[in-house]
Amino acid sequence: MVYPNTRQVTDEQSNYKKTKTQTNNPKGIAETLDYLRKVENVALITLEATGGLEIPLAKTLTQAGFRVLIANPQKAASYARSQNSVKTDTKDAINLAFYGQNLDLKGETESLLYVPLSKASGPCGTSSPSH
Repeated sequence: MVYPNTRQVTDEQSNYKKTKTQTNNPKGIAETLDYLRKVENVALITLEATGGLEIPLAKTLTQAGFRVLIANPQKAASYARSQNSVKTDTKDAINLAFYGQNLDLKGETESLLYVPLSKASGPCGTSSPSH
């Protein structure tokens, strides 16, 4: 999950849930990439669209071989509300991870994965802006 000045990383290994906050700058992006490279079985990274602030991380992670979904904030928020949980940064990160996982399980992510602008066929570097 991406915030304007910080980044929440949710680790969904087994039943273990942990969030990690990083700054939204080159150093924070590098630390996030290093952290995620150490986590086993990362199937999908879901970021919330934040007016383009998520793009440097999405591009870095995609270039490193991760599958990255940039979620529509309204749809992600609607999903989070359906989970009836208290709104905190940690819960937001966890709900965003589950939102992406839910889309993946339904087979809806492949057309929604982030593609860097130089390789994209759609607007804003994504193959579809709907999710």
